[in-house]
Amino acid sequence: MYTYFIVATDAEVARMQSLDHVVSHLEHIEPLLGGNVDLEAIASLSNVFLQLDRRSPKQTEHALLDGSLFYLLDGELCEKMASTGHEQLLDASVLWDEESWKETDVNRMDLAGFLLDLAALCREAKAKSASLYALLSKEE
Repeated sequence: MYTYFIVATDAEVARMQSLDHVVSHLEHIEPLLGGNVDLEAIASLSNVFLQLDRRSPKQTEHALLDGSLFYLLDGELCEKMASTGHEQLLDASVLWDEESWKETDVNRMDLAGFLLDLAALCREAKAKSASLYALLSKEE
């Protein structure tokens, strides 16, 4: 499973039928962000940033033809991340590591870079009056 993070409107997501459509859309988004991030790890960001108990991304009605599902990231979480400063995002990566990644070989510096990029996508979503989606792709 690979997770793509996509800044888009609901209408744009509705038009995405294949991974090729997703990749074409991503060519216009900076930074590009994806990885082996599951819904639990994404949900744990609500605890890290909002001190709320694991608010999971909401499954949408949209899917690719292969059954890969789109999830909408929590708007309040995205707002908080968009307004969080660089140093605070780095500090949050330590908490996120302890929350969701401590039993893995994931490097804490990689998590910090991921959070910096995710916050940048949240800022882009806000600027474009769009939302941030996670696509859990069934294609490897």
